[in-house]
Amino acid sequence: EWDSARQSSSPRKGGGGSSTVVTGERKIHKKSWRFQLQKAGPLEADIPSGQRKQIASALRPVSRELHKLLPLLTDVHNHMAGFEQERWEFNKRIMSGMNRGECDVLAAREYCVVSVEPADWHSCSSAIWGEPGDECSSSEAPRFRQMFGIHPQCVEDVIDFKAAKETGKNDALGKIGHEDAMMCSRSKWQRELREHLQACPWALVGEIGLDRNTHHRKSFDDGRQHFVLRYQLELAAELGRPVSVHCVKADGAMLDLMSDIGAQQLPPTICMHSFSGSLESALQIIRLVEGKRIKKKARGGETATVANDDKVRVYFSFSAWTNLIKKNASQLVRGLEEAEPGKGVRRFLIESDWNTADFNFPGSDIPDVDKVLLAGLERLAELLGWDPGRVATQLAENTRHFLAPVDLQQVAGNDAGLPSVERKESRMVHCCDDK
Repeated sequence: EWDSARQSSSPRKGGGGSSTVVTGERKIHKKSWRFQLQKAGPLEADIPSGQRKQIASALRPVSRELHKLLPLLTDVHNHMAGFEQERWEFNKRIMSGMNRGECDVLAAREYCVVSVEPADWHSCSSAIWGEPGDECSSSEAPRFRQMFGIHPQCVEDVIDFKAAKETGKNDALGKIGHEDAMMCSRSKWQRELREHLQACPWALVGEIGLDRNTHHRKSFDDGRQHFVLRYQLELAAELGRPVSVHCVKADGAMLDLMSDIGAQQLPPTICMHSFSGSLESALQIIRLVEGKRIKKKARGGETATVANDDKVRVYFSFSAWTNLIKKNASQLVRGLEEAEPGKGVRRFLIESDWNTADFNFPGSDIPDVDKVLLAGLERLAELLGWDPGRVATQLAENTRHFLAPVDLQQVAGNDAGLPSVERKESRMVHCCDDK
């Protein structure tokens, strides 16, 4: 069904009587795109998610002056993959637009599609989305980049902890020990994860991480989350892949695990997805991964920053309905820039974190993803005191550097801005080049 949906329409370019706006080489159909961005959002009462207030705020009408900035943005984290009926319908419509060579449903530059468990991986493969650069993903259509990973909330479904416990002992960090890792390296999910990533040299690793919330506390306390995360981080480092990391109420454990692995054995670039931890935790992650010594701003004093080099490996992605709406959003955004003047903003990425579970209400539609992106852009600009156009341009540059380890073309100034990683052969075009 997925393959037939993807091939159901004959590829054609241009379009009948539809009014279009051309951005670079990409056609964006005004009828659906601009109309959807300007339509009224849902009422809070109509949203079944517990995040109804945040979602309603993120889906308010987008002012027309922001529309032109959408093609600069890359959604670095969304949940389009999956075989549930809602996602199947969502993706069938996207594929229809891709086959027509039109951009009538989504208009950002690129969308990074995360997976959360092995059951998602086929729906996130090139068999479904196509390879970047093939005939179903032309320069005039949105580009989709696959991400393969296991979410911390899903680890109970993929690892038999009881069997692992019988073959080894937990270490001081609460992770399953190395003897267990040797045993589990032969497990089906680890083998399949490696195979999917090797089949898609442009793919990222995600969504991965740690979650200490009440509902997932058992797999956190017994070490399963730590083991699965460690394996994925080390695999991403081995294959030279960027990662998208989920961290909820587990800042200390995340720092301990990364420290135990060692900065040189971590992935080339790391995105802390929808990070809502403290500013101090964010700075500690930067110090650990990049070898930086950053002093916090003293009350009434100046910020002092001493860095070993100018490399950026740690990024923080923001969404209008997750971390940008939290009380500490201002402290985190402004604090990162104050700690590294002129450089903190180079760590910022934008995401929708869209998913069917939360965006399921009367009137919900595919362009809601883009509304969330632009609402996030507007909020980030407000917090920084910048013009939205300047923020969008900065985000585009940041995204190029974040994705550079898996893109064929080197980013200008790469030697100063990125760690050295071996690049893999692929058919990937450099999806973020400015036209």
